Amino acid sequence: MKMLEGRTALVTGAGSGIGRASARLFVERARVVVADIDAQEGACHGRGDQTSRGEARFIRADVTSEASVRDMIEFVIETYGRLNMAHNHVGHGGPIGRFGTAEEQAEAAVWLCSPAASFVTGHIFPVDGGHMAGNRPSD
Repeated sequence: MKMLEGRTALVTGAGSGIGRASARLFVERARVVVADIDAQEGACHGRGDQTSRGEARFIRADVTSEASVRDMIEFVIETYGRLNMAHNHVGHGGPIGRFGTAEEQAEAAVWLCSPAASFVTGHIFPVDGGHMAGNRPSD
């Protein structure tokens, strides 16, 4: 059984990096709308059909444009009838001495949207190698 079966996710920035890794994981577990400003890169995850990996649709969207974001949300609702979770992201390196991988970021996002995290509400969950906590690597 899929971890997020019956739920609908939106993943922005799905054309590369953390967004691409997140889209891959979400598609295995939920119905997904993948969005990216680069239609060629983003569309590789949402060809409009159901595959052995799951179901995904693509929409070209520019998250810096309010109209584009509105259209993106409307597309999700029109396609699947609801939106249960959205993964919007920014990646950066942390003070543990290395950059986090896109897959590490994606795993955290999928977990946060799963029933396993049902008691985690109303909180920012940084997956940044300690950057927000002010941890610094020792010399």
